[in-house]
Amino acid sequence: MKFGKISKTSLEFYTINLVFLLFYFIWSAYFWDDKSLINDFNSAIFRWVCILFCVQITSFFIKKVTKYDFCLWFTLLSYLFMFGYLFRDYFTLQTALLWNPIVNYSQTELFHTYIYIIGSLELFSFGYLTPYNVKQLPKLFREQNELKGILKDHKVYTMGKILFLTGAIFTFIHDLPIILFMRQANTYESYSSAVSSGISGSLALFMLPGLFFLFFSGYLKERSKKILFFIVLSYLLLFMILTGSRKIQIFSITSLILAFNASNPVSTISIKKVIKIIMLLILGFFILTLLVTIRDYRFNLDQVVNGFIDNLSSFNILGILIGEIIAETGLTGLSVASIISVVPDYLPFQYGITFLRTIPSVLPIGWLLKDFFAQASSTYVINQYTGIPVGASMFGDLYWNFGYFGLIFSFIFGNGFYRLLNKRQDKKRDYNYCYNMALYFSLFSVLIILVRSEFFDIFRPLTYVYFFSNILFKFVK
Repeated sequence: MKFGKISKTSLEFYTINLVFLLFYFIWSAYFWDDKSLINDFNSAIFRWVCILFCVQITSFFIKKVTKYDFCLWFTLLSYLFMFGYLFRDYFTLQTALLWNPIVNYSQTELFHTYIYIIGSLELFSFGYLTPYNVKQLPKLFREQNELKGILKDHKVYTMGKILFLTGAIFTFIHDLPIILFMRQANTYESYSSAVSSGISGSLALFMLPGLFFLFFSGYLKERSKKILFFIVLSYLLLFMILTGSRKIQIFSITSLILAFNASNPVSTISIKKVIKIIMLLILGFFILTLLVTIRDYRFNLDQVVNGFIDNLSSFNILGILIGEIIAETGLTGLSVASIISVVPDYLPFQYGITFLRTIPSVLPIGWLLKDFFAQASSTYVINQYTGIPVGASMFGDLYWNFGYFGLIFSFIFGNGFYRLLNKRQDKKRDYNYCYNMALYFSLFSVLIILVRSEFFDIFRPLTYVYFFSNILFKFVK
């Protein structure tokens, strides 16, 4: 059913989002300086977060967004990373984490931060979903995973072998010195000293995309696919245990599980599918327990394995797992608060300069322009200024550059990410289906890091994955 040139679903989508934005910004402007509300804002902000969640989930439903969609996962993860401390305080969740960085911020700074984050998250999904058309997506997405098999493409299979082997070899070359250094230091505090940028680190980026190309080539048998999946998954978990690093690995694991599941579609409910869901839940529990354990022992890495075993055997972690996860992820929201607390009163807006500084980072010249690149990183500039190591985020980057106009750029970036990730499909057939699916998850694995990272961290891997994949696709026979 259509109303003029606007379909009923589009009308519903625009209405629910625009009405939310209208009432939200009116409320924000009215209570912006209300001291009585600011001194005890948790309940009010929590209600808006709940309304936002309902609006976004309804929008995903109206647009028929699939369970593999980037914006869906970016949004869901952002609730943990952006509102973690809000949930902790509202539900009075317990945690063993002694460090409580939220005490470094005033109630006004936190109130304005949450207002900005809610607006940014809504406008990002609104921008992403505005051009969203499920009929233009690959068949696997269009038919809600009812495709019974993956098409075969030997060209994609060859690309996968090249990228995966190159990435695996240079991952070993790049990561081994880090692991050895960290084992000797025995504390995560030394991680920044162990990591170095260079050609090996750049080429190591191809391991995961290469695996995705193999998954979607249609040439891997189910057993071989499972073996590769568990080898890469085990390595990512082992690297976290040995180094204490979790920033990139947890998102790589998320992308790996989604891509593996998408490349093994099941058409109906079956015992096999139920078992897969149970196994994924168990795996999720193990990974979450490991993340909490690494957090607790990251400054004494020798105790990570013993602590992990103790948590699993005693089941003590079950009672406090939610509180621990919230405490672990909620730091990212505070990274936005750090920027709002010092910009522009103490540090100036950047007006896009950080993005210009990021462009040359595609070249392995970090050793030559170290200070130049450092000024593009809010982790370096803002956290060093405040003395509070709370990481970084995409929304924080946008505020650092454009202030509250960053809300508009959230919409623009959301729209741009949709167009980058989702290639327009031929109406009669899924042209280059295998390639498009593999490239989608390759870009997904890079962009999803923006949940708790900045543009500087993802620009080089995003550029390498996109352009090298396109170059290989044109020249591989």
